[in-house]
Amino acid sequence: EPTNVPPDVAEAYRALEVPVGSDRETVKKGYRRVMKTYHQDRFQDDDEKREIAGTVSKRLNKAYERVTEYLDESSS
Repeated sequence: EPTNVPPDVAEAYRALEVPVGSDRETVKKGYRRVMKTYHQDRFQDDDEKREIAGTVSKRLNKAYERVTEYLDESSS
């Protein structure tokens, strides 16, 4: 695991279930994979699970944004 990655970025990588330091394509694939698992539309018959999925989806969106920001910063 790369040691030069800020802790919040490393945590975001882990939330997306990809190795810390992964490239943009790997991050995108990981994001899509976990979003399919937690997408609210999968839980239309269960309001409680749907609400939890919404919370998780928001967290995953923030993680993806943080990692892509980091990748943009480190490539310039």
